[in-house]
Amino acid sequence: MFKVLEKVMESCTFDYPVDATDDERELIRDLRTSGGTELNRLAYLMPESLKDILSELEAAIASILSSKKLSDHEAVAFKSFLLVV
Repeated sequence: MFKVLEKVMESCTFDYPVDATDDERELIRDLRTSGGTELNRLAYLMPESLKDILSELEAAIASILSSKKLSDHEAVAFKSFLLVV
């Protein structure tokens, strides 16, 4: 279960390659958006399981947010995830 969570979080922070075409950038943006949606879906489906590792999740998400690699919308998805848990 936690491997799934890790992969979803990775998809939310997938970097845009410097030489990416417009189509590739759009695909990556869609992947990141879908990842944020799935992250919140997991929080709603199993908040009790995730509550046990809340401090670790908070630390991981704080690190992601401080990296400044997310759009405002993506950052809200991560904050919403923590709020649900």
